[in-house]
Amino acid sequence: MSGINRYYYLEKKRRGRSVANEASLGDVLSLLLKRYHIDYNLYDDKVIALFKEYVGEIIEKFIEKIYVSKNVLYVKVSLPSVRAELSMVRDAMKDTINRKLGKNFLKNIIIK
Repeated sequence: MSGINRYYYLEKKRRGRSVANEASLGDVLSLLLKRYHIDYNLYDDKVIALFKEYVGEIIEKFIEKIYVSKNVLYVKVSLPSVRAELSMVRDAMKDTINRKLGKNFLKNIIIK
């Protein structure tokens, strides 16, 4: 049973026959994106925004380049002392970002 059909079946079972064909557009789109594994591309921008929120505005000034590739966050920093500080809290950042995303998306953070 596909994701959308499963959603309608569960709604029908939960609420009764009259509500079975009603679903919000957001729910249907999120099911469709998950079904075809398109949702991972949407998380890239969220991961970068959560990282910048975690480090703050002062540290963000020293970031030269930041991008996500294959569930790994790459950060290039211009100041060696900032690089050392970020390397020490790398695992805590990864756990915090994954927790805020609600799924285990980020596998590693590489700081250059």
